Amino acid sequence: DHGGEGAGVAQALLESALDQLSAPIVLDVADHAVAPVAWLEARGFVRERPFTRMVFGGGEAPGDASNVMLVAGPELG
Repeated sequence: DHGGEGAGVAQALLESALDQLSAPIVLDVADHAVAPVAWLEARGFVRERPFTRMVFGGGEAPGDASNVMLVAGPELG
């Protein structure tokens, strides 16, 4: 469970965004983000499929992967 201040900030930001949107809403949530997944399920979201991050030519993605809660794709700019 990735708790702490970062998770609290992430949840507050997500809650603010969700309050301004209407369904359907699709989120890509990192599998290791246990607290956000539980919170989203409590709000009525349903797990559709797992999220797999892939890296080519370097072994690991840069940065601290434990800080990644939700992912926005490059198609969003």
